[in-house]
Amino acid sequence: CLQDKSNCFGGDRIAPKAGFWRISTKSDNFIACPLTESCQEVTEKEYDLFPTGKCQQNYEGNACSGCADYYAKFSDEQQCIDCREDRWYYAKFALAIVIQIILIVYSVYCTIGDSNSKIKSIR
Repeated sequence: CLQDKSNCFGGDRIAPKAGFWRISTKSDNFIACPLTESCQEVTEKEYDLFPTGKCQQNYEGNACSGCADYYAKFSDEQQCIDCREDRWYYAKFALAIVIQIILIVYSVYCTIGDSNSKIKSIR
């Protein structure tokens, strides 16, 4: 049992300490979680529910490296941010789409205008 990475409860009951994740229940190999605070310590009472590791509320998956539903990672941050509460991200996304639509319409308009003027000059 690796005292710095795991808690030993007797026999093969080995659970990860905070900041670590157990590869499988058959292994005594523990890895550091990408975001230390996303992996919580597993107590003896919790072992049967979380034998390989326990994630903080916003996180899920192996080594708590994924975000739970309605959470996402933005930019290079490892933190999972609640998408439902931060409306600014939705506003920026919507604005980007509107700008792209305007640019496409303008491009098409200019292309059609150039084509019409070339046709008139040919006649």
